[in-house]
Amino acid sequence: MISEQELLKKIADKFARPQELTDFFAVIDRDIWGDTNPQIQEPADRTLVWSEPLDGVYLINMPLMIMFKTKLFSVSELFREIVDCTFKVESKRFDVPLRVRESSYSFEKTEKTKIAITTMFSPKGFINYWEQFLIDASIPDNVVVDVILGDNSGTTIFKSWFDLFYPRAKAKYREAYIMDLGVPHKLEDDAHYLETNKHAHVARTYSKFLYDVVDHYDYILKIEDDMEPPADGLVRLYTHMKNFEKSRKKVAAVAGCYPQKFDPTTICVSMQPEIWGKIPKVKDVQPRLFRVEMQGGGFTLYNAKAIKEVLPYRLVFKKPHGNYYMTGWDGYIGEEWSNTGWEQHCDGSVMCNHHF
Repeated sequence: MISEQELLKKIADKFARPQELTDFFAVIDRDIWGDTNPQIQEPADRTLVWSEPLDGVYLINMPLMIMFKTKLFSVSELFREIVDCTFKVESKRFDVPLRVRESSYSFEKTEKTKIAITTMFSPKGFINYWEQFLIDASIPDNVVVDVILGDNSGTTIFKSWFDLFYPRAKAKYREAYIMDLGVPHKLEDDAHYLETNKHAHVARTYSKFLYDVVDHYDYILKIEDDMEPPADGLVRLYTHMKNFEKSRKKVAAVAGCYPQKFDPTTICVSMQPEIWGKIPKVKDVQPRLFRVEMQGGGFTLYNAKAIKEVLPYRLVFKKPHGNYYMTGWDGYIGEEWSNTGWEQHCDGSVMCNHHF
């Protein structure tokens, strides 16, 4: 029978042919099936990463599995990572672990509107700007706000800083938490900005982070660790969101503007669906609210119900016009929301400094 390592090697070899990542990949054990090709129907469940519908047949969802290719050293560790990111595994041969839910955080209940300010810190995060924003930030009336720092730095620096900052956070916010998000992704110095492994890691880690938070809040303000937002940014985004709700609009996210790393002359939004395009220049952005199809999460207020509909985050691989194309978690959620009736908006007057 095919060994565990042989099976993982076949999957790894498949990654060398990215143009084939649009379908499930079936590994068939010839010791069982011989020269017969079993009739296999692809699962309809979009979150099913690994399935064994027949003995000796391993059906792998390659567009999702590529998010876990750095975990291909053992099936047990691979399954643990898949399940912890809330994707699904069905296996007849291997044990499938249960997801370990975070139990050390007690999110208080209240009748007021609840907002979580969340940030996931990498080893290169600019914590000074984040700290200054928390100190200076205006808070909307009649809401409770918690601060949740996701530590993906791989160092002890952030935990030590957080212990010192906690009393100041408690003086202004209801509660502050720090969550250990494990080992960071190691990016080569000459790696391209769109390097797949980095974006896969970010999508996986955000999925695990937000899955433990999203049920406890009405809105989630996501601030990326290289962002310097204006002090009144939260109030302005929240005001927009509440106005949309009063008019019964189904709005998933309202964001501030910031230059994108890939091209700092443009802002991190797409005015078209499916693939990033029709991207406004920074110099052309007007200080007003406008609708977008996709946008980054640098400084964005999300409706928690909308996030729950698109978790877990994932990368998307497609071939528009015959060209191979990858979009990250932000493009994925934008397209999903467009397809399910949610809108996204951006406020050109909420301009953030992007440090990189």
